[in-house]
Amino acid sequence: MKITPIIFETYDRWKRQILEIDDIISIIWTDRYYSPGDFELVVPATPKNIAAIKKGYLVGILRDRAIEQKAAIIEKLVRSVDEEGRKRIIASGRFIGAYLYRRIISNQTICTNMTLWGIVSKLATENAINDTVRTDRNFGNIGLSASSDEGATIEFAQFTGQNLGGQISELCEAYKMGWRMKKVGAIYTVEMYQGIDRTTSQSTNQPAVFSDEDGSLQSITYSENDSDRVTSAKVAGEGQGTARKTAWLEYGYTIPAGYDRYEAYVDARDLSTNDGEIDIEEYKKMMAARGREAIRDTEHILEASATFGPMKYGTDVNLGDLCTIKSTALGLEIDARLVEVIESIDETGRYSAIPTFAI
Repeated sequence: MKITPIIFETYDRWKRQILEIDDIISIIWTDRYYSPGDFELVVPATPKNIAAIKKGYLVGILRDRAIEQKAAIIEKLVRSVDEEGRKRIIASGRFIGAYLYRRIISNQTICTNMTLWGIVSKLATENAINDTVRTDRNFGNIGLSASSDEGATIEFAQFTGQNLGGQISELCEAYKMGWRMKKVGAIYTVEMYQGIDRTTSQSTNQPAVFSDEDGSLQSITYSENDSDRVTSAKVAGEGQGTARKTAWLEYGYTIPAGYDRYEAYVDARDLSTNDGEIDIEEYKKMMAARGREAIRDTEHILEASATFGPMKYGTDVNLGDLCTIKSTALGLEIDARLVEVIESIDETGRYSAIPTFAI
């Protein structure tokens, strides 16, 4: 399938447009729901491309000249000449959300009874947008979306020293929320979003079904594994011997018992009340949060080779959407989230899009 309404441009470090790229040899880019995607662009090493494609510059990916666009950082640049004298530039890197991977969470940050977006906003603001002490840490043109999805409310979370982008990705994956950074003019905005439910079990949205009946599902392997399952975690906090603070964290609406109970021990002696500075109720929330990290439900692994078939990516289904995977050969119907899409355009202009799912 040949596709034309995708436009590729380059921008300098000051976000000024340099060039619309019209002589692409090939390009492949990957969108991810929980973390920044990546790209690789191959073009002839012409004088105009050499001047326009530099490390640290951006590659913009626009569909129909949309106001909001994807933008990626050129982090690696390779120039080569082969045996036949063909000169090429290979530029690769990650989408602009990767800027947040250049920062750490520099100070102890405690969040109580905050939405996931509230926590992400706080971490990004204090470490990349508006650090009032070390202003050299601020990017200057990164802001927060005014229309972001809020996500779940989290009782307690504590952070110190983690990579900022990595921690945001970890939080979003734990709570099944996506995050991205958009380029709007010269401004980058961080936002969190949730995919749409397009499974066959709902009636509000047009379902997105990948099935061996229409050929969009080409192969499938599905497994369930209880070997690493944890339903109940005993968390041991500060203190010594019988004076050590402990608490059980249980998974589910009822306390697991008998053969359905899988236990784990969590050594959380690093959690401290700071000599009484943190009251016992807050400390219990800290212990519960640590215990929650140890809980592991039945592991579901889905490996599926699929195409979008009659559906159009970006219109009928989008990154983060919940879809239905249907295998009549195995008698399976599974709901899974679209977490990654690899798009590419080759030398002939042929476009392809390959989806990846997770349960």
